[in-house]
Amino acid sequence: MKGYTLIEALVAICISTILIVGTVRFMGVALPVYRSTFLQTSADEVAQLQLKRISNELREAKPSDTGTYPLFQAAPQRIIFYANVDGDAATERVRYELIGTTLVRGIVKPTGTPISYNTSNETVSTVARSIYNGTSPLFTYYGSDYPEEDEPLVLP
Repeated sequence: MKGYTLIEALVAICISTILIVGTVRFMGVALPVYRSTFLQTSADEVAQLQLKRISNELREAKPSDTGTYPLFQAAPQRIIFYANVDGDAATERVRYELIGTTLVRGIVKPTGTPISYNTSNETVSTVARSIYNGTSPLFTYYGSDYPEEDEPLVLP
């Protein structure tokens, strides 16, 4: 009767154990890298989507319903402008601001007679989280000669 000897079985078990331990260790290293890469890719996609949204809204900027300029405030971590972002007849006050590591979007609809923008009625939503911008400004502003004049405007 032919079969495996005890030594052959032990060698097979040892080789299998080494392969399994190696695979488990590899997976232990690979899974966090995969997760990190996946989260970074998701964050990049969200950022691209939100940047497109902000760009489109800025292109639609126009004077407010009270007659003020389209651009209300331009700061390194905040921009406030007027645009019709919801497709109704009114022009909304739109604020994007980096607060800590969270980018928020605030919308104020005009109300009252005479029309005014009451900031206490602002609807705020989170656009993106975990933005690590260091000390760099989130928003940089250029003059009408951009891209020929590639130096950003100096903020007052």
